[in-house]
This record gives sequence, C-alpha cells and structure tokens, in this order.
Amino acid sequence: MLDKRFQEEHFDKLYSEEKFRCFYYFIRKKMAHLIYKFAPENARILDVGCGIGAVESYLQFLPLNFKEIISIDISQTAIDRAKILVGGKRFNFIKMSFEDIQKLGKFDMIFAFEFIEHIADAYKLIDIVYESLNDNGCFILSTPNRLRLENRILKFFHKKEVMVDTSHEREYTFLELELMLENAGFELVYKATQGLWGGWVVYCLFPFLRYRWKKILALKSFFRGESRINYWLGKLFIFRNCANYIYIVTKKEVPKQF
Repeated sequence: MLDKRFQEEHFDKLYSEEKFRCFYYFIRKKMAHLIYKFAPENARILDVGCGIGAVESYLQFLPLNFKEIISIDISQTAIDRAKILVGGKRFNFIKMSFEDIQKLGKFDMIFAFEFIEHIADAYKLIDIVYESLNDNGCFILSTPNRLRLENRILKFFHKKEVMVDTSHEREYTFLELELMLENAGFELVYKATQGLWGGWVVYCLFPFLRYRWKKILALKSFFRGESRINYWLGKLFIFRNCANYIYIVTKKEVPKQF
C-alpha cells in the first residue's frame, strides 16, 4: 500500500510540469463525451480525482445542461492549475480526499477519470460513490486495462505484469470491475475500450527509435500510441480484451419496494 503523503507529493510534482497539459488527449476527450451523453438535465456532477481539470477543460465547451460540477483532488497544485485552465461559475475545484465526498451532499452523476487504480481500497470508493448518488444516479469510470497488450506479451514470455505508473495501487480487468460494481448495487449501462499499444511496444522491438525521433517526427505520435489509428483499433470489439483503457458507465439500482 502506498503512503497517502507519497500520492500527494507524486501528483504535486506531476501536475507542476507544463507538459502534463497534453496528458492522454484521446482518453479525457472520450470521458467528456460520455458525461455529455449520459448526464441528466440540470445534473449535479462530481469529479473524483480531477487533476488539472483535463475533463472539465472539454466540458466547458460542450452544450451540457448541468447545475454544477464539483471537482476534487488531493493535490493543491492540481487544484490551482485547474482553476486557471477552466472557467465558469458552475465549475468548483476543491482540495479533498474521496473519503470525504459525502460532506458535499448527493449527486446525479459521479465520474472518476483514471482514479480507481490509485487507491488501495477500491471497494471503499465504490461504496462511498453509491451512497453519494441520488436514485438512478450515474457512475462513470475509466482505468488502464490490466490485461492490455503489453501485459499479455509479458505473460507470454513468463514475465511479471507491470503497471502504467508507480503511483498505481492496483489495475483491473473488465470482468473484475463489472463484478465489483454489480456487487455494490450498480447496473451496467455501457462499456468501451480505447487504444491498443503504447510507446513501449516500439521501444522493445525497435530500441534505436528512442534516439531517432528528430528524423521521423511525422511518425512519432503513431509509434507512441497517440495516433487516431491506435485510438480506433482499441475500440474494435476483437481487441477489447487487450486494449489499453477501459470505460464503464453504470447506474445506481434502486432497491425494489415490496
């Protein structure tokens, strides 16, 4: 289990880097469009682990009819940058742990963009989210797929699986997340994947490319997995189980009255 202070310091440092502004362009754009698609009218929305407001930076330009979006993160650096990046009175950024979100009242939608893998007790997060949602409220999350192509190749060569980032506590598969959410009382509404490979594939097969980017700049984004081709390949059903990222949309089931 990673120390909470380590997590805070890790993200303070990460979010202070200017290059993080371009972090996972396709992923955050996809999350923004899922929120736009599934958010009810005049919704009260919560973003758990908002970072620098990457998703909100897209939402502010979409014709989304919502009451307010409250976004929380444990990194004060992230919150400060988010307030600069995202404008509007309906966007509120607060330094807060997910363990305290029930203090903010009930929500119609809660989303967690690349967050669940950073905490030791995912069941605790899911239970808190369930209690913080109104009846039929929507919970959306995205996370790296533990059985992505990278780890499948490593398993083929009898090597240990790796995680995307040192700050990850655990990574999950579709099936693991679906069972956890269903056991907590959520109904699966939608699921999707994105991305098939990352720069690690190219570096492993063609290590000299690490030092040749200046001569092949036109192919750089393609090799690093940042191209539209890679984005669409990961969405194909035949590649779903080995795609890089997972998206799941669920609805809070209302207990039946007898």
